[in-house]
Formats: sequence, structure tokens, C-alpha cells
Amino acid sequence: MKQTLQSILTASDAVLFPAISRNRSLNSVFCITESDVFRCNEEIAVFLQDPDFQNRLCKQDFVDVLFILKGNCICRFYKTDLAAPPESVFLSKHSFCIIPHQVIHSFSPDPDCQILHIFFKLDSLKSHYSDLISANNMLLLFCSNMLYRTHYWNYLYFSVSYTDKLDTLLAEMYEEFHHKQIFHQNMLYYSAGMLFTLMERQSLSHICVSPSNPLRLVRYDQIYSYICDNYPMTSARTIAEYFHISQSYLCKLFHENGTTVTTVIQEIRLQQARSLLEQSDLSVQNITELVGYHDLTYFIKLFKRYFSVTPYQYRKKYQSTKKLPQPTVT
Repeated sequence: MKQTLQSILTASDAVLFPAISRNRSLNSVFCITESDVFRCNEEIAVFLQDPDFQNRLCKQDFVDVLFILKGNCICRFYKTDLAAPPESVFLSKHSFCIIPHQVIHSFSPDPDCQILHIFFKLDSLKSHYSDLISANNMLLLFCSNMLYRTHYWNYLYFSVSYTDKLDTLLAEMYEEFHHKQIFHQNMLYYSAGMLFTLMERQSLSHICVSPSNPLRLVRYDQIYSYICDNYPMTSARTIAEYFHISQSYLCKLFHENGTTVTTVIQEIRLQQARSLLEQSDLSVQNITELVGYHDLTYFIKLFKRYFSVTPYQYRKKYQSTKKLPQPTVT
């Protein structure tokens, strides 16, 4: 008979959150790193909540998807200023909560509360999240903001109907990680896709986020893709009009990602110009116009600032490199 998640986590050999040096803290915040929970080549880890972390201020450099299997828990989320009062969220039995990296938080569980943590490496989730999360809904929007914005202070939570399918899936993820049979990370990756799909089926109408930091209506990666497709003729004004947002909000969104609209457009245009210099015989004047500039002198100045050579020098250097005899392999 197949074990349920409840029977696994109440067993005497249930694996708690990994042992970590309790001295690693910064201004009373306990900092947990990827090396604390992931072994070599691991991208997903699954653990049961450790009672030692009760009421402890923590932050981690990976994403935490937690599930309340039994009992209730109060989670408190802090902004960078710990002097300000935190936002408190009551998580009941069969609730999910997604906590981005570097978000300071603490758990206050009931005595009988059981919490399952599914940890995702940030770079791995960024590479695969569009495959794992398929629907165009608030869950996708939250994950996109979480992965593509710097210093993203937010969290997301919702309750689900606890079905046999979900119980079996979570139990299998726990066992796959701790038994570590061959290709267990592959199994966890595909199980994660199923988990997010089950979330999407149930969470559309009652998903909740921080009331002080609502989700953005437009994602940064959406705008970036639009610029890549329309770089010769786009501008902050045309982008704002296309996405029905203000230019001030657009600039703020790019600022939060450590750049500006103008910088991104310029970089995409210049990279495309470099490709045209390498792959075509078009004149520099023609390339200037094709990538969206109308002043040749200005374009040459920008190109030299970005690549440290003029377009003419770049093409000459690239062509001479192609003509060099290639070494033979014996």
C-alpha cells in the first residue's frame, strides 16, 4: 500500500530542514545559502520544517514553496527595515505559500503544525519556470516578477482542495529527494511541473499577495521581448502606449531592474548592428537606418562607446579574423 504524505512525515526517520550553523546571522537575521540545502548538481530540495526555526528571522538565497500539511501557522514578512511592523499572514491547513529569495520572514506554527518545504535554486527556476508554469494567470505573473526584478519584496499564498493526486505527488517528491535514486532530480523537475499545474487549477479565484505590494499588471520580460521585436522604431512612448501604462511607471519598472528603457533599446540596436556588420555587406549608413538611427555620426559615436571601435574598424577586424588560416588537427 502506497504511503501518504502524512504517514511519511510523521515517521521517526522524517528528514528535517538540514543542520546549519546557528552562528550565521546578520543583524539578527538568519541567512541560509544554497550550499546549506543543495548538494552538487541539485536544483530542487524537499524538507520538513525544523522546530528550531520557530519564530526565527530568516532569509534564503533560493525560492521556498511551502505547504501546510497539518495545523496552522502564522508567517510574518518584513521589508528591509526590521523596525517597521511586519505583515502577518495566517496559513491554515492545506495552504501553499511562495516566498522569494532574500525576503525576511519568520514562522510561528501551532504545536501540531507540519510544514513541507520545496526549495528551488533561483537560476534553475529562472531557466525552467516558463516550462513549469503554463497558464497566463496570477501565479505566472508573480513568478515572473519574482525572478526578473531585483529586490522583489512580496509573497503569495492560497488554500487548495487536498486531493489524493496532490497527496501522492507531494509524497513522491519527498521520497525522491531523500532516497536519491538515479535521476531523482529529473523526477523532481517533472513533478514540480505537475505541482504548479495543480496549483493553477485551484488557485485562480482565491490567490493572495502582500496587500502593500500588489502584483504588476505588466512583466519586465514581456516588455523586453516587445523591444527585441520592435527595436528599430520603438521608444518609451510607444512601449507605454502598447502596454497601456504611463511612461513614469515604465521607467520605474526598468529602474527596479537596474537599467533604463533607453539603455535597453540602445543595447539591442547596437547588438543587431554588430550582427549586420558581421553577416552582411550592407553599408554602415544602411545599417544605421535599419537599426533605428538616422544620424550616422551619432550612431558611430554610440557604437565606439559600446564596442571600443568604430563600425568600420569592427567590420575590418572581423573580416581579417575570418581570413586567418585555421589550425589543422592531426
